[in-house]
Amino acid sequence: MQTGRYSILEILDFQNLDQFVVPEIQRDYVWSQSEVKDILESIREGFENKDVPYLGFIYAYNDKDYVYKYFLIDGQQRLTTIVLLLIALYHKIGKRFPEHLIKDEKLKLDYKVRQATHDFVNDFIQYLDKNRDENSFDCKIIQEQIWY
Repeated sequence: MQTGRYSILEILDFQNLDQFVVPEIQRDYVWSQSEVKDILESIREGFENKDVPYLGFIYAYNDKDYVYKYFLIDGQQRLTTIVLLLIALYHKIGKRFPEHLIKDEKLKLDYKVRQATHDFVNDFIQYLDKNRDENSFDCKIIQEQIWY
């Protein structure tokens, strides 16, 4: 992937991408409601103004030993928020997650920050995909998750 301006779909649908990896050196997903609301507001304003919202900078590097993985350096909070939004929307309308979000039953955004986070995200995606016909999900799956 060359340096340039890409839409979220172009980034996630890039043919030579198996996963974006959030490496161990990164922090967990820590955005507050306020930060999430800000990015959602930017997206809403973009739709209203028929303009592409600026969602910020995403920087990742590719390692020759992991040809189809890109390791996030900056922008993982934004990218995670957008991916979570897309997952919620697909689940809400009861559609199967498209291949630009899921590959081989795994989210294209892989959390290596902590093994528990990595496992939870993958298990949760599989749970939602299997229960996509339901309009809600059992919150216990999140409430009972061991985070530390």
